[in-house]
Amino acid sequence: MSCRSVYIVYTLLGDICVYVVGKDEYDELALAEVIFAVTASVKDVCAKAPTERVFLDKYGKICLCLDEIVWQLLYSRECWRIQTRTV
Repeated sequence: MSCRSVYIVYTLLGDICVYVVGKDEYDELALAEVIFAVTASVKDVCAKAPTERVFLDKYGKICLCLDEIVWQLLYSRECWRIQTRTV
């Protein structure tokens, strides 16, 4: 059994608290980039710092933005793996 560090980064965005959790190569710096993208997307969708009500009203659009962020991160990680294998 190996003991790995788990990293947690969080921020408050209006009434909403956003947590991002990672381990291994996803340290605080990588998670800070992710949380910046997430908060920027939520602010864009809500047009301001969201209240709980605005967040719930825009929930569908926020989920689409989060899905795009996750798939972009997975795609860039896979490209990195392919590049390191061919070198």
